[in-house]
Amino acid sequence: MLFATYRLFFEAAKDGGTVVRPLFFEFPEEPATHGISEQFMWGSAMLIAPVLSKQSNTVYAYIPCGASWFSLRTTEFGIRAQRGFSFIHASTTELPPVFIRENGKANGKMYWDDGESIVDDFNIHSYIELDVNFTTGITSRLVLTKVKWGIGANVPYIERINFFGYDAIPLLGTIRRESGALHLSSETTADHATERFDLVARGIFDFDNDNQVIITWQNHQSLKRTKTFDCRYDAIPLLGTIRRESGALHLSSETTVDHATERFDLVARGIFDFDIDNQVIITWQNHQLYDIAPPEARVTCIPESLQSFVDDEAICNARGCIWDSHFWYNAPSCYFPKVSGYTIRSTADGVTLLEDYKGFKNPYQENRPLLTFTATSIQHTTLNIRIAPSLEKRYYLLTSTF
Repeated sequence: MLFATYRLFFEAAKDGGTVVRPLFFEFPEEPATHGISEQFMWGSAMLIAPVLSKQSNTVYAYIPCGASWFSLRTTEFGIRAQRGFSFIHASTTELPPVFIRENGKANGKMYWDDGESIVDDFNIHSYIELDVNFTTGITSRLVLTKVKWGIGANVPYIERINFFGYDAIPLLGTIRRESGALHLSSETTADHATERFDLVARGIFDFDNDNQVIITWQNHQSLKRTKTFDCRYDAIPLLGTIRRESGALHLSSETTVDHATERFDLVARGIFDFDIDNQVIITWQNHQLYDIAPPEARVTCIPESLQSFVDDEAICNARGCIWDSHFWYNAPSCYFPKVSGYTIRSTADGVTLLEDYKGFKNPYQENRPLLTFTATSIQHTTLNIRIAPSLEKRYYLLTSTF
């Protein structure tokens, strides 16, 4: 992480930009990132999910679906991370969860200077800038280009490059440097199970003599996996909304949803009959990703369960709430989505206007379309909160002044 951090601050000082940024800066198309404030991106490639709760050994985090991710922690180094919402182990004896982003191409830069000089002008500052570009397919191609060379810089050779998410099998005998010699080490290894390829060799790049180095090799395509950047089923389907557009669909009690493993099993009579059906269209609604709440923030959707145990998945589905089959201590199995009830329409002169949120239907009664909310402090000792229908006049007692 030291090289990556140095590069980020170097670029921020030289060209402007941010080092720490929210997730939605990099993944604006994923609604789940819009409300996340307890995780952050370190540059565009690293995601950090810090432990913020005292004595906690897990983190409830969201791993964006728009890329593949690999852990940088020592005990899980290079292991592919599950995307979507999940609980991630966070031991106090190691780094917090840190993930690196990967896709079909890789490019970046490396900067090197004495690490001590104060930079007044980058035009005269002595440093090295190396551009790295990598693409893969039937042929993999690694291009290292020296963009700037600082006089008097003492830089070690590059003799090792680690590739994560490398889901092909490289033919080691085909690894070639287009100009100059490349002496492959016995430490060069490829592990298809963990999707990791370590290229170790003398002659990858010599900063004193090389301006550009191109290294290529062939891959076994028969072993290459089909890669997808879509998440598994990481939404929560509303089972009560499952409909077949024509014909009957009889849902079975075996229809289950497990958000932890991102699995949804639809079991029903009437999905498809080869003797009768030519085309069947089945639709249902989903809770949004940002509706899913961690156990400590859940509000029960079956309040009668506080008196006696009646937590029931059928009741939960009928009310349109979220069901979690996992047991959490002091947390309801059936709970309201995080976005429900009312949302803020406007605020003026200390009065907030709330409107009914149409994305979730109140299972008990119809919501008032508009409410007003005010909060005032009385002599700094009492907080006066008022919530009232905005379209109805309140009744006040008549009083006389004597």
